[in-house]
Amino acid sequence: LLYATVESKPSEPAHFLAVKKEFKDKSLKQQQKQQDYLEVLLVVRGTKEIEDALSDALLEASEYGDGLAHHGIAKSGKWIVEKHLPTLKTLLKESGRDKIKVDLVGHSLGAGTAAIACMEFNASTDFVEATSVGFGCPALLNKDLAEKQKDTITTIINDSDCVPRMSGATVCNLLLDVMSFDFREMALNDVDIFMHVVDRNMPNTALSESKRAEMLGWLKDQMKNMDGDLQKARDQKRVDLELYPPGKCIHFFRDGVGFSATYVPNDFFRELDLQRTMVDDHLIPPGYNKTFVELMRTYLNDSKFVFRHDINSLRAEKPENKKK
Repeated sequence: LLYATVESKPSEPAHFLAVKKEFKDKSLKQQQKQQDYLEVLLVVRGTKEIEDALSDALLEASEYGDGLAHHGIAKSGKWIVEKHLPTLKTLLKESGRDKIKVDLVGHSLGAGTAAIACMEFNASTDFVEATSVGFGCPALLNKDLAEKQKDTITTIINDSDCVPRMSGATVCNLLLDVMSFDFREMALNDVDIFMHVVDRNMPNTALSESKRAEMLGWLKDQMKNMDGDLQKARDQKRVDLELYPPGKCIHFFRDGVGFSATYVPNDFFRELDLQRTMVDDHLIPPGYNKTFVELMRTYLNDSKFVFRHDINSLRAEKPENKKK
């Protein structure tokens, strides 16, 4: 372990940097020395503190390379590279290798930061070969730039995970879709069911069929005034999307029996998938960890399979309240 911090600042996420340990076995050690590169791991934490949220909040698309990128996350990725490039140069010199292979990994904000850092390493140095694997990466790059990263960046997205689909454009379009949705028939049906439930549980106040029909007719007349507002929302032009998840995208999804996975295009995540699991799917314990456990149980045909680590032990313990 070369470097580690668990504290974040705006555009400076928590992360750690480690070098692959030398093998103790002489034959393997000799094989490792024959490699012309040094293996380095850089892991970036996702959103946890208010400082991380500030980086997330800078979600406008700004110029980046020959395209666009999430402004806050682009700053974070550049900072990571600037911070550790001198260390990597020193490692290269001391190891006697020709190159350094950097594997970047992250979740959420960390996934986006790792992706930008991967691009920066590959574009700005001739001795670093970087690849990145991100889980739940936010909408990060414009479509053309996102597709160009398929050889070096892999993005894994869990079912209805809302973060890769969330941007200013998708939120605005979702609001317009909600405003243009004609819910009136369903509302009338709900009111009718409610009146029947009241009649069944409060027989002394039961309404006659004619009275019930009169009330529903009155409500229907009142809702006719919504025609103009609904049409206005339908006619409102939707906002064009600017940012998408980067690189090669793998989508894990519930198939009705368990989980399946497939490669999908970057613009597959162009709109929010309104599901009750859309937030949990983004988190680690109830989302990604749960999905991978189910996948492994199916693959191994072992319903009791668990990973060797305890995911709950990875959660930072809350500090005890200090006495004043």
